[in-house]
Amino acid sequence: PSTAVLMLTTFGRPGYLRRAMEAGASGFLVKDGPASELAAAIRRISAGERVVDPQLAAAALTAGENPLTPRERDVLRAAS
Repeated sequence: PSTAVLMLTTFGRPGYLRRAMEAGASGFLVKDGPASELAAAIRRISAGERVVDPQLAAAALTAGENPLTPRERDVLRAAS
């Protein structure tokens, strides 16, 4: 349906942002921001815009596909 979704989260992680946007969310904000920003985001999303926390967007762009280091991936493979 045409429902717009704004993800409001405590966990501002680039991977969460990427997955939310891939799933069709219209926006993604960290909930410790000012209430005025949340209200503005709701209005913008209602108008058909997309809203993403700018710091988190920058982090997501620089994080690449996998946020884990090669060593962390090796440890996970060994543990499995």
